[in-house]
Amino acid sequence: MERDRILHALQAELEAAKQSRDAASQRFDEIISHVPSGIPYPDNVERIRQASREYTSTQQAVMLALNRLNEFLAHGTVTEVVRKPAAEETANPPDSKTG
Repeated sequence: MERDRILHALQAELEAAKQSRDAASQRFDEIISHVPSGIPYPDNVERIRQASREYTSTQQAVMLALNRLNEFLAHGTVTEVVRKPAAEETANPPDSKTG
């Protein structure tokens, strides 16, 4: 019974991460759609960067949740989640070259 509870929790974590990612993707697309020429005004550049960082962060959360679910299904183990505070994640986005 404990296994079912853990599996359900990990699946719910993955679903919530996907929904957050999809919402971030939609916000990014909306911001980009307001740039018809493809060249944003200077004040919009920061909005685009912020939306991009949000999408990247939520995509990483999906990958983490998927890895946790896969680890549980394959090995029966649950890895601990260590998350940065949300403000720190947006202030210090991961370097795209190092991941």
